Amino acid sequence: MTAPEFRTRLKALGLTIGGFALLTGVNATTASYWGRDRPGAGLQDFPGWVPLLLAGWERSPDLLAA
Repeated sequence: MTAPEFRTRLKALGLTIGGFALLTGVNATTASYWGRDRPGAGLQDFPGWVPLLLAGWERSPDLLAA
């Protein structure tokens, strides 16, 4: 997954990075660096659970309202 794809998928779900962070308990700054080069740290990979969670939400968006 790339950073632009992540943002596109979040937008389709009606989420921002901040909203995603609140729902998942992840720091918003951390999530904003996934898929991007972080100064001094290189490319920040997405955790393996992120695409799985997004896919679940895409299949059952009602889970976001729970």
